[in-house]
Amino acid sequence: MDIKTMIVLFGEAIFTLLKNQDGTSIHIPAMNGALDILAMSEGRIAAVQEDMDILGITKEDLVEYPYLEIIDREQLDLLLTGAQCTLRF
Repeated sequence: MDIKTMIVLFGEAIFTLLKNQDGTSIHIPAMNGALDILAMSEGRIAAVQEDMDILGITKEDLVEYPYLEIIDREQLDLLLTGAQCTLRF
């Protein structure tokens, strides 16, 4: 659709990208299918390094995704201030 989109995960939202998650007991489906569809459109995902450090998460703990970027707070600020539209969940 020619809309440049990026999902930016910070804080505890980064937990959604951890490998081998099983959310079936709380009725949350696995992210694999959604990530496969997102990858087909080259959808970018960014996770904030400082938050990963606080949570004790390394890049190796995250799912393999071809368009995953690890960014710092300064890059996050630049993304947010340069965005035409942001949605927060």
